[in-house]
This record gives sequence, C-alpha cells and structure tokens, in this order.
Amino acid sequence: MAAGQNIPDLGGYDLKFKSKVPDDFHCPVCQLPMKDPRQIERCGHRLCTICLEGLFRQPSARCPVDREPLLREKIFSDNACQRRILDLHVECSFDGCSWTGELRAMERHQSECLFKVVECSNAGCKERLTRTDINNHKEFDCPWREINCDYCRVIVIMKNKQQHFGVCPKFPIPCTNNCDLRHIPREKLEVHIRDDCPSTKVPCEYKNLGCGEVFPRKSTKSHLELHAEHHLDLALRGLEATRYQVEDLLGVVKDQSQQIEGLKSKDKNQSQLIERLNLTVQCQAQQIEQLTTNAKDQVERIVEAKAMINFLSQQIEELMLDKGKGENQPQNAEVGRELQPKKQSFESPSRFPVYQRKEETDNCTQNPQTDVWTPKHLLNPQFGSGLSSCATHHPRLLVRPFAPDNIRDIKLGMELLVTRSRGQSGRGTVRYIGKILGRKDDYIGVELGPGQEGKHDGTLDGQRYFSW
Repeated sequence: MAAGQNIPDLGGYDLKFKSKVPDDFHCPVCQLPMKDPRQIERCGHRLCTICLEGLFRQPSARCPVDREPLLREKIFSDNACQRRILDLHVECSFDGCSWTGELRAMERHQSECLFKVVECSNAGCKERLTRTDINNHKEFDCPWREINCDYCRVIVIMKNKQQHFGVCPKFPIPCTNNCDLRHIPREKLEVHIRDDCPSTKVPCEYKNLGCGEVFPRKSTKSHLELHAEHHLDLALRGLEATRYQVEDLLGVVKDQSQQIEGLKSKDKNQSQLIERLNLTVQCQAQQIEQLTTNAKDQVERIVEAKAMINFLSQQIEELMLDKGKGENQPQNAEVGRELQPKKQSFESPSRFPVYQRKEETDNCTQNPQTDVWTPKHLLNPQFGSGLSSCATHHPRLLVRPFAPDNIRDIKLGMELLVTRSRGQSGRGTVRYIGKILGRKDDYIGVELGPGQEGKHDGTLDGQRYFSW
C-alpha cells in the first residue's frame, strides 16, 4: 500500500468475492476492486475516487501507471465500470454470517446483519457484541442498565443498586432499639420508635403530677399497678393546687371585668363629648360660610360704589366744562369746533370702563329683579363676569360701568372712559381695534370727545387706521 504517499488504505472494496475479479477492475493504487472508479481521459487508466484524491494532495499529481501529469478537468466517472463491479457477488464479511449476494446489496445487508459487532448503547458501557447478543446483554447482563428499585420504584443503575439501598426511604431495616421487628421501612423507623416500639423508654403518665420514673414502653402496665397508691396521692395534691389556682383566676377575672365596665363608661362619655364637638364645629363652619358670603357681597357693593363715584365725578367735570365753554364762546363755536381737525388717541387695551348708549338697550336682556340691562353679546361665559347696565331714567348712558376682561370684549362704536397722561380721565368712542405697523401688541384707536386733545388724527407713523 502507498501509506508513505498519504493515501488512505482500503480505497476499494476489501471483501471476499465469490469469483475472481478481473484485473481491469483493480485499482493500481490500493490493489483492491475499485470503489466509485474514475478514468483518466488521456491514458484511460482507472482509479478509486479516494485513491485519486490522495494523489491530488501530493505536490505534483501523476498517473501511478505511466507517470503522466494529472488534471482534474481531464478525469471523469466511469459509470459502466462501476455497474460491472457492482454486479459481482460477495460474501458477508461478518463472522458467522452465510449471506452472499451482489455487491450493490452489501451495504444494506450489513446495516441489518445480526452478526455485525456493535457497542452497547447503555451510557457508560463499552461492551461490544453482535446484534444477536446485544439485546440480551442490554436487558439482563449489562451492569450499566437502568432498573427500578424493588421498594421505592425509583430508576437506578444496576451497578449502583446496593448503594441506593443504603439511602432508599422504603428499604426494610431492623429496629435500632433491638425490638422484635426486623423489616421496618426506613422512612417509618422514627415514628415506630417514638410511638410504637416496646423497647423505647418513656416517662410515667403522671409525670406532670410529680412521678419521675422512666421505663421501657412494654413495662408501662406493671409500673402503673405497682405505684397506683402513689399516683393517687399525686393526683389529689394536684387537684388541690388546681382549686387554689382557679380561685385566684376568678378574682383576677372579676377585677378585669370591673375595669372593662369602667372603660366602657368612659368611652361612652368621650363619644358624647366628640359628638357635641362635631356639632359645634359644624355650626362654626356654617357661620364662617355666612360671613364669607357677606364679605363678598360687601366687596361687590364697594366696587360698585367706587365705579359710581368715578362716573359721577366725570359727569360733573364734563358739565362744568360744557358750562364754561357756553359762557365764553359765541353761538357758532360748536360749528367751528366741528370743522377743526379732531385729535385722536391710540391706546393699548387695559380695563377701560365701557358704556353703552341708551338706544342699544334694544339688544339687552333685562333682569326684572334688579332693573339691570345686560348686552346679549356679553351673556356668553367666555366674556367673564363683566356686565354692562343701564337705568331706564337716564337719557344717554348706562349707570354701571362694564370692565372688559380682554380686547375681545371691546367692540367698534363703544364709548370708553380712558386714563390720560398726568392722571387725567377722558371719554371717547372706539374707532379701531387691531395691530399697529411695527409693533406686536394689539391697540385701540379712540376718537376723543369734545374739548379733549390727543396726539394723533387717526394716523400713526404715516399709516392711517381710521377717520371720522
């Protein structure tokens, strides 16, 4: 064989053929009938596939017959030769088997042959036997086979059986007190010694009364018979002691019952006190709530009074101004004043007092209890609590001022009371509401009333916003 050339042994079929194999079917490398023959295209020589792969692992692969260089692309499978080799008859290679047949059936036969040597499948066992004997070995002879314990039915390895018996909870063992029982399950031995074993030493039944004897359980009857008088004397003394204890306990119970009654009476008094305090707190809470309501009403009255005072002061000031102008100017002064350019004012929106004209009461809703008129567009909750009111006896203005919450409450055409420079108050009509060029805030354009001078004429920074 070409072992020095790193070619595997037995590249071909190492079997016993029933007839002579032709020389052309032998591999020139392994000298065996070829397995999966490959033919070299150039020289026609055939080799086993395994043997051919061994040649290609050499630095320069050459044909083993004529030493010509080998090229993989010039080699092909020889299927015709393969069929002729598989038609040959062979004998089974396992000792004791008499099977013969075509080579192509050999592999399937060997996979089922009862004379093939196999290894035991039990974990830990390395025994090798024929298939005929392996099953009997695994079931009955293998020391590594699994079995069930005869007592607890747990699965154990056969070779560990005796070791398991040393800890098996149901394995029968003799009593450790050397009584007559010899087959007690290990898990029940403790209970047997404690409750049943006649050799276990136990105290006398009258231990709590003073008998200190200890003896084997089987001697209990004889002990009771021999010491019956002593036990009776112990029982009488025990009863006497118990009677004194009961009397003491009755006295304690009586004292505790009296204490409980006293605590119940005290608890009842405290519950009545708590109930009275709760009623007092409720009354005080109602009083506080009433005082708070009265305080709110008074605050509202004060605010209304202040607004009325401001309004009356403004009316007095306007009447005085009108009276002075009537005395010092000619009759056509009013016409001349209207021809002069009016000065206007641009103001940032604040909480201006706003007044509605008397003729706008057609769009108001009257409260018959207070004679207050509220503009319908202010009945929407989004305008807050501000109200505009008017008295039916006034010919021109509403009596109570309306303080807007934001700029959306102010409308074009409304008359306003505004605070002028130096703390002066003025009155005017809303002519513009919106943005001013170059400034981010919202502004209101107001046409001031007669006799009031502003800084603008509806134009600001060259941009006209309103005219009259």
